[in-house]
Amino acid sequence: MQTIGLDIGYGYTKAVTNGREISFPSVVGPAVKIRYHNDLVKTGGGYYTYGVAGGEWFVGDFAKLQSQWTTSPRSRERTGMETINVLFCAAMHRLGVSGDVSLTTGLPVKWYEDRDDLMHQLSGEHTFTVNDQEERVNVVNVAVIPQPFGAFYSAILDLDGRLANDTLAAGRVGILDIGMHTTDFALADKLRYVENASDSDTVAMARAYELIARDVAEQHRLALDVHDVDHALRNGRSVKVRGEAHDISNLADRALQAVAEDILGKAATLWGRGRRIDKILVTGGGSYEMHSFIYERYPHAVMVQEPEKANARGFYCYALRKWGR
Repeated sequence: MQTIGLDIGYGYTKAVTNGREISFPSVVGPAVKIRYHNDLVKTGGGYYTYGVAGGEWFVGDFAKLQSQWTTSPRSRERTGMETINVLFCAAMHRLGVSGDVSLTTGLPVKWYEDRDDLMHQLSGEHTFTVNDQEERVNVVNVAVIPQPFGAFYSAILDLDGRLANDTLAAGRVGILDIGMHTTDFALADKLRYVENASDSDTVAMARAYELIARDVAEQHRLALDVHDVDHALRNGRSVKVRGEAHDISNLADRALQAVAEDILGKAATLWGRGRRIDKILVTGGGSYEMHSFIYERYPHAVMVQEPEKANARGFYCYALRKWGR
């Protein structure tokens, strides 16, 4: 039995098992025949064709590169979607997992009532092909928890599932999870989830990326999607036009400030100025760009270690505590 933490996010899919972590864009597109492969390009990674539920699919960066159209899980209806099944199978393959597994995953706070649907979707046997080779994963145990609690568990549990931070566990902790299409807010009081101080908002990094993409299109006549903008911000805050790099720092700062104010407005409705909260954990892929804005309003906010992977790592720790190795 293998234990897995799985975070199928709107922007990226992340998964963790013993000694291995993977991450790839949550993008799926129909596979097409590639007529030429040259021996200068290393195979592997995105060059896999996944056969799932009667379809053939590319996943992640390779789907963005080769597929005629792509889709991502962007709404509440992601439970039950074929896209989720494809991303799940791709994650299991890239982790090198097969056979019986126990896993923990999450849902946004606002949609947590859909957890039974997601548990049903993930439970049981999944048979799929990778480059025409059959693989099988059997999900024996599955738990679905509120998404931001993954980061909370990554902060209080060690990689054996044991309690490792008594101070946070005994305190009142806010978790602010800034993702691609959703920002989640959760409050834990002595480990207890606090319903009336937890919620989700659709104002997230994609809103900032769309604003940046609009300005880039106006200034440089260059069309970018949210993943393109995300890559640009992570790699020098510049875009290339006809091979020449153009700095977009000013465009990014303006958009990020506007979105941060919206996120902080939602936080204020739930937590006020945070005076009754001992610590605020800032997590999610948006943490790198947003933490400084959050810290100005909440000086007791700290960015968790490797925030883009924190939920998946916490899911893994929780699964270990619940089911063992």
